[in-house]
Amino acid sequence: MAEVYPFIGTRYNSQLIGSLSKVISPPHDAITPELQNTLYDRHEHNIVRIACVREGEGEDEEEGFSSRFNRAANTLGSWRSDGVFIEDERPSFYLYEQVFKSADGQEQRRSGFFAKVKLEETVVSTDPDAVGQLSGARADMLSFIRSTKANVSPITSLFDDPGQEVTQLLQARMKEKPWEEMKDEDGVVHRLWVVQKKDLLLNVIEAMKSRNIFVAEGQKRYVTAQAYRDEMRAEAGKGDGKQPYDFIMMLLLPAHQESLMVEPVHRALTKSIMADVDLKDALEELGDNFTIERDKVNLADSEAEAARVVERLRELGNDGTTIALVHASGGVFYLKLNSDVEMADLYDDSQVPDCMGAVDVCILHNYIINHVLIGNPEYELDDDECLYVESAEQLLNLLKQKKAVCGFLLNPMPVSRMMTIAGSSVLVPMDEGAMRPRPATGLVLRNMQTDNPKPARAKK
Repeated sequence: MAEVYPFIGTRYNSQLIGSLSKVISPPHDAITPELQNTLYDRHEHNIVRIACVREGEGEDEEEGFSSRFNRAANTLGSWRSDGVFIEDERPSFYLYEQVFKSADGQEQRRSGFFAKVKLEETVVSTDPDAVGQLSGARADMLSFIRSTKANVSPITSLFDDPGQEVTQLLQARMKEKPWEEMKDEDGVVHRLWVVQKKDLLLNVIEAMKSRNIFVAEGQKRYVTAQAYRDEMRAEAGKGDGKQPYDFIMMLLLPAHQESLMVEPVHRALTKSIMADVDLKDALEELGDNFTIERDKVNLADSEAEAARVVERLRELGNDGTTIALVHASGGVFYLKLNSDVEMADLYDDSQVPDCMGAVDVCILHNYIINHVLIGNPEYELDDDECLYVESAEQLLNLLKQKKAVCGFLLNPMPVSRMMTIAGSSVLVPMDEGAMRPRPATGLVLRNMQTDNPKPARAKK
């Protein structure tokens, strides 16, 4: 049962800021160092100064992480005090619409709503020391939550709405003038409505109880929020499931929308994990279960070559799982899974659920990487061993710059498959996909220190 509730949002004071196009940003995990600098220069109150703080000069190396996240918390606090941020007086749902052009030039609309959602009771770790030893990106995310006690970048999730009950409730309100409207530098229009009417809140809460929710983007943030919840429960001694840390802010999107574009997140493996891998031997073993089509790319022409490889990958993937392996030497190997292969032939691990077995990213991690390349089904890749990239061009550039030895390009996961997984209560592997265009960060934040953990109730 999905537990979805309104929350007391923290929002920019548009009377002070003006157009919010100057202060919003993509999610922090989509911000490159170059974009970070651009956003810093765009406005002194751009949300990047909280969501993706630049490392400061003169910071003690040992204290750099904590100092950086403490600065994010201090900035958040000072912007509240200075009136840059204001908090709504009552719990609200925040309706959201994006208007954008598809690849063929057609106007598309995507709508949903921001809400707080109860975290699944999966225990990430019962050992506080283990939680404190999270590495890489998740350690940074945990430090950020500890310091700010806020949800800044929403997790993007899909929910099933076959009768469009929730959709109709939201769209009736979205016919009114939005509270905020802006256009970003990519031409995407963002609109926000603040909904506090009690009857509508209660109707949405009730309707969402029977919905399945799929975390489409932000799996790392979700698991980190669970780790923070477990840590806080151990510290505060409150495990009743009603505390602010038991919830996470999400952008919830009805899954039936034709405008949903969940593109894959590709993988690049670095020298630290590939040093002892013999690619020739690996390809020979992969040939037992895959038909391999070979090609070459010119890494110096990454834009054109990336488009060509992706086009061929999509063609081969139309009638079966296909993953492209690209090597720093310029070799390309399209791995098309043979139609007679059973998942049991690939996976020794019985823990892989049936609904996930045929998902491309599971085949990649559980069989191609862990079984064939590494030879250890239980191995967990570190952040410096596996890099996650959003485009084929970025992956080819990593190979050209020798920052990776090989990479894997994936096809998008159909939304229908996503919702099947959602119905099974199975967590999808990290960084399965990303929405295009990305939802904006900075439209609404959730402050766990002021958000009322009690859901609205009807009067008796």
